[in-house]
Amino acid sequence: MGIMKIDGLGGPKELQTNKKTGGVRGGRDSKETRVSPHSDPPPDRVEISQVGQELMGTAKAALASEPDVRAERVKPLQAAVRDGTYHTDSAKIADAMIEYVQKHSQLFS
Repeated sequence: MGIMKIDGLGGPKELQTNKKTGGVRGGRDSKETRVSPHSDPPPDRVEISQVGQELMGTAKAALASEPDVRAERVKPLQAAVRDGTYHTDSAKIADAMIEYVQKHSQLFS
């Protein structure tokens, strides 16, 4: 019997798979479920937390006030990339990423 761990809404779960029957059993009180190779898999399901929904709403509101493409900024960047003259400062990018994570640490916990 193999063991898989899945982190889900109720915390980490261990599933045991029975290689002989193709069944899956989760936890000690659950019943084994046979999985047929010919059956349709269950549909995927996603639940977004309240914090995620609030962030999505904030992001949508911020994007709604901006044009889709800022052509005056894109054209010079495209030309620099095309000409091989576009360079990035990796230290500056790393510093900005660290600052963002520190400022928004509640998103990463």
